[in-house]
Amino acid sequence: MSQSRWWGSEEIGAFTYKGEFRGLPALLKVQGVKPETSEAFMIESFERANRSQLVRPPRLYFTVPWSDTDGFEALILEYINGSKVVSIPCTEAELDIAKLDGCRIIWLAAPQGIKGTDGNVSQLICRVMKLGEPDASGRRSPVETAETFTLDVDMVIKAAGQIPFEHLVTSNQLKNANGKITIAPDGATNIKGVFAGGDCVNGGKEVVDAVQAGKVGAAAILEHLRSNMQM
Repeated sequence: MSQSRWWGSEEIGAFTYKGEFRGLPALLKVQGVKPETSEAFMIESFERANRSQLVRPPRLYFTVPWSDTDGFEALILEYINGSKVVSIPCTEAELDIAKLDGCRIIWLAAPQGIKGTDGNVSQLICRVMKLGEPDASGRRSPVETAETFTLDVDMVIKAAGQIPFEHLVTSNQLKNANGKITIAPDGATNIKGVFAGGDCVNGGKEVVDAVQAGKVGAAAILEHLRSNMQM
C-alpha cells in the first residue's frame, strides 16, 4: 500500500492507504476510534438493500472487526471514483478478469470507423458517448456526442450486440422508450391483451431476468384470460 492519509481528529482518527489488493486498486482503512456503526456493516447493509441500476457501494475485499483489546478495526475495499460507481454492462467478475489480463477499459465510447494501410488495420475511430435519461428500469443508455477520438491499433475484434427493432414496435403502436417496450409491473403493454418482457423491455440483461419476466407475464396472461372468460 502507498499514498497514506491521516485524519487526526479524535472524532475520526483513521488511516487510509491507497494501493492494490491482489492486483486490483484498493483502499486500506484503519479506524482508530470505535465507531457507533461499523463501516463494513454499513456497506454490506447497503449492498443487500440496494435496488438501484445506477449506483452501488464499493466491494469489500477483507475486514477486521473492531477489537477493544487492539483498539482498531480495518477494512480493505475497492478503490473507486465517481465514474466507476455507475453500473456497467458486464459482471464484476468479468471486469476483474479483463483488468487482470491487462485490458484497458474506455467507457462511454462507440466505434465509428476503421482506417487501414495496404489491407491492414491501423486506426479505430471512436465516438464519445454520454449517459442519457434513465429508462423505466432506471438504467441510463448511452447517447452520441459530437466528439470523436482515434486509437492506433493493429487488430480489431468485432463484438456481437443487439439493438431494439424499433420499426416493429412503433408500427404496432406499442408505447416505448427508444425502442424498448414500456410495460406495467405485470408485463402489460398499452395494448389490451399484449404483454412483454425480457430484452425487448430492458434492452438485454441476464437469463434469470428473462425467466422472471416470463413468470410474471404468464401469471398476468392467465389472469387476463380468466377475466375475459367470466365476462
